[in-house]
Amino acid sequence: MKRISGILLAGVLALPGAYAVTAVSAEPELTPSLIMNQIKVLTASERGGDELYFDISIYKANQPTQYARIPARPMHWPSQYLDKVQQVSLWSQPLKAGQAVTLIVSLIESDGSVVNPDDLIGSVRLALKNDKGALQTSWSMPNSLAGVSQDAMQTFEMQGQGKYQVSFSLKK
Repeated sequence: MKRISGILLAGVLALPGAYAVTAVSAEPELTPSLIMNQIKVLTASERGGDELYFDISIYKANQPTQYARIPARPMHWPSQYLDKVQQVSLWSQPLKAGQAVTLIVSLIESDGSVVNPDDLIGSVRLALKNDKGALQTSWSMPNSLAGVSQDAMQTFEMQGQGKYQVSFSLKK
């Protein structure tokens, strides 16, 4: 009798653990990746060409803002060689079911001087959410008349002192 009670007790204790594993695996974690496919110079802001990098601000609910610079400081991409800069991973992080993240991706012209600060060329906003294993996306550009888009591949014209066409894709 004690043996049967022990087996039943072990089964009851193991059941919630088995259920929890099933519930977690029903809504998978996603790991999207933001890729910069290509960047084209339409107009450089400096006569000798620009030195470019991306500044990325990463916003998640109830977490401190994260920042990334691509390429990492002190590196940059000279605008004369942008045709060789393709398929660059800008961001990738796992998203649990129900988790959302907003990325502000800014193209910056580096001046590398305290006296002459870096210049913002343009920014793109990408909102992502893991909705029960389906990735919801929304692209937009501040101060743009163009509406919001949910497509996985986007091309934006970024214009500050210089003007660039930047193509992004999102790998799900």
